Amino acid sequence: MADLSAVAASAEAPVPARPRRDRWLIGAVVAVVALPILVWAAWTVLAGRAADDVDATWSLRCPGARVGSYEGERAIFSRPGWRCEVVLRISNQGDRDVRLGEVRSPILGPGGGGEIQALGSADAEVKGEGGDEIDAVWEVDLDVPAHETRTVTLAIGWRQDGCNSGGWLSLENWPTIELETTGRSIERDLEQTLVLRTFDDPHDERACRDG
Repeated sequence: MADLSAVAASAEAPVPARPRRDRWLIGAVVAVVALPILVWAAWTVLAGRAADDVDATWSLRCPGARVGSYEGERAIFSRPGWRCEVVLRISNQGDRDVRLGEVRSPILGPGGGGEIQALGSADAEVKGEGGDEIDAVWEVDLDVPAHETRTVTLAIGWRQDGCNSGGWLSLENWPTIELETTGRSIERDLEQTLVLRTFDDPHDERACRDG
C-alpha cells in the first residue's frame, strides 16, 4: 500500500518557477548590456558616415616664393624668409553639420628640427606656440553646415634655426584634420603631399648636427 503521507506531500509541492524566472533575469541582463553597445555602434556609424560625406582639399598661395613641382606634386622652393598660405577647403556634402576642430602636422611644431614651421594666421593660431612640441596643431573651430562649403587659411614658412639637408622634404597624407559631428571627433589624413625643396646652403650647422 502506498505511503499516504508521501503522496500528500507530493501533491502539495508547488510547481518550480525558478527556471522561468532565471530565463527572464538573464534576458533582462543581456538587454541592459546590449542596448548601450547597440546605441554606441549606431552612433559611431552615424558619425562615420557624416565624416565620409566631407570632402577636404588644400591649395598653396606663396607670394614671393617659388613653387615648382616634384614627382607630380607642387613643391615649395625654400629661401630665407619664405611664407605660404595653405587654403583648406572643406565641403560638407552630407545632411549633418560638422565642425573642423584642429589641423595637425608632423615636424612643423615649435620644437621641430626642419627649416619649415607652422605659422599663425587670421583664421588659425598655432597651439603651444613658443613651446617644444615637434608636431604642429592649428586651432580652427570652423562650423561647416550641411551642404555648404567653407575655407580656412593656414600658414607655413621659414624656420631660421632649422636643419637643412639640401634635399627634398615630403609629408604624405598631409595634413590631418579633426572633424566633429554628432558629438564625436574623427581624424582624417588628407590624400595630398606637402613637398619642400630645402635651401641649398646650410644656415644652421648646429641644428643639423644636433638632429
